[in-house]
Amino acid sequence: MRQPPLQQYLELRLRVPPIVAFIDQHKLEHGVEPIWRVRSEAGANIAPSTYCATKARRRRHGR
Repeated sequence: MRQPPLQQYLELRLRVPPIVAFIDQHKLEHGVEPIWRVRSEAGANIAPSTYCATKARRRRHGR
């Protein structure tokens, strides 16, 4: 059964910050693309555009 769009949106919004933090924590050692590739194969990833948009939003708001 598919979830309603609002529920899908809210679940994604809750998943994004920990994934972005994980990528930021490990990107110097492994690089961003390899992290995306492994997480994507495991079904636990976000789109590269979501990562970039999140980082841009944080820069704009000084976080």
